[in-house]
Amino acid sequence: MMKSDNNFSNPDKYLIPEAVKAFQYYFEYLASRILGNKPKNFAILKTKTKSKRGAEGSLYISKVFFQANEKELSATVAMKFTDDVKAIKSELINSMLIERRLSKYYMFSTPKVIFASTNSPPIIVYEGIEGENYDELPPNPEKAFLTGRLLATIHGINTGKVNISLYKDLIRVLGMKGEKINQNFEKRFLQGCKLFIPMLENNLEESLIFGDFHQSNVMISKIEDKNMINTVYVIDPHYIQTNGFSRSEDMGIFFGNQAFQEWRITGKFSVVKKDFSSFIEGYQVQMNYLNGPELTKIFSYGLTVDYFVAQWGVLDALDYPNRVHKEVPQATLLKEMQERLDFALDVLENKPFLEVFKQFID
Repeated sequence: MMKSDNNFSNPDKYLIPEAVKAFQYYFEYLASRILGNKPKNFAILKTKTKSKRGAEGSLYISKVFFQANEKELSATVAMKFTDDVKAIKSELINSMLIERRLSKYYMFSTPKVIFASTNSPPIIVYEGIEGENYDELPPNPEKAFLTGRLLATIHGINTGKVNISLYKDLIRVLGMKGEKINQNFEKRFLQGCKLFIPMLENNLEESLIFGDFHQSNVMISKIEDKNMINTVYVIDPHYIQTNGFSRSEDMGIFFGNQAFQEWRITGKFSVVKKDFSSFIEGYQVQMNYLNGPELTKIFSYGLTVDYFVAQWGVLDALDYPNRVHKEVPQATLLKEMQERLDFALDVLENKPFLEVFKQFID
């Protein structure tokens, strides 16, 4: 059992070595696979750790060096510490759910949980994976296509109607909060959402959603020395929702920041529209493979992704002050927030994703 030591400032000295001892069996297992026999003279030598603070706790990426049969080996693990026991239990359940959904497909995966404990400090440990974040790689039709297939596998083939009151309430709240930042925002925002509310109400777009399907939570692993994608991983299954939510919400979260970054530079959506075209094609291909419905059946009243991209923009504007240094001038802060609100309005009014979808189904 690990001692309760909430000093996260120097993980190599405090938490990490003790935590590694708790799941030493994992490294012994890796050594046996590498060496082909039960390891002798096994010992943990040292760890090298990078840390970052997330919304749900402290995440440490540790490279663990160990010795077996007089050989030095190493492996990477990701350790998440939190004070929230319920969050550990919830994430463990979510991880197992996603792992089951992806288990039949060699190209799609999620890091496997190798250790979890609700003792103090609560911890969940994942196997390390090699790859790059989706948003760190240049635009590529193949990665967008495969990520569309990945998300369709997560969503599954069951459909139904969303909890429309949930989204109507959120639209109302977002309009009011945006108005406090940008005068006349509420009227334009509500007007822009009018088209999408009947779509959300009548489409059969309800599904399990990942909830935090950002491009930074998708990792791409390539075959060494070849420019070929080997595996697409999804990580950090913390916010999975199962009742009444729209599958378009994951799509909006996924393309929100990419669309905003292009729009703020060019005023257009040219690159993100190309990526979304490949993505939605991959999504439909996987739905066909799963014997699921056509997207024209799911979104028979129209695609709602534009609304969710706009929703991402408003939420990002409201959250922006929490992510920047306190010394940022108020005028700069306000400008950044207003820019995201303007982006949300532009998406609602121009509907770039609906345009792509109409071209896709023609």
